[in-house]
This record gives sequence, C-alpha cells and structure tokens, in this order.
Amino acid sequence: MYRAVIYYVAGKYENSPSRAVLWINGIAVNLTDGTRFAEARSVYVSDDDVYVAGYNGNFAMLWSNGIPLGLTDGVRSAGANSVFVVE
Repeated sequence: MYRAVIYYVAGKYENSPSRAVLWINGIAVNLTDGTRFAEARSVYVSDDDVYVAGYNGNFAMLWSNGIPLGLTDGVRSAGANSVFVVE
C-alpha cells in the first residue's frame, strides 16, 4: 500500500530582519511578517495539528496551526527551542 510522505522543516529566511518559516513539502509558510528578527526552531505534528516553537523579536513563541501565541512578555529576549504535545 502506498503511503504519502509529508515532511515539515522549521527555520528562517536570512533577510534583514529574518522571518520564521515552516516548510511543508518544500512550500514555505511564513509565520512572521519580517518586521522583527524571528526564527522557527522546532516543529511537532499530531494528526492534522502542527505546532512550531521559536521566537519573534523578544518573545518566545508557539504557533499552533499558524496561530501565534506569545509565551513570554517580551521584556527580555527569549526563544523556545523545542515543542512536544501530549494528548
């Protein structure tokens, strides 16, 4: 039986400032707009849900299906390095 493979890669575009990006089968999905330095550092997929950890400006971030959630208050520089979901 044939099974389709979907691959996910977290990273950033190296422009100034950088943008957090998630690639799905080689197609880039911008997580940020490029107004602040940002990077996606980790991705976790569970069924149809995609979680990405990283940073945007001074904020540690979690994106859930592309929806951003700031994990810190942005007063100090912070970033999230990994994400794992338990259901």
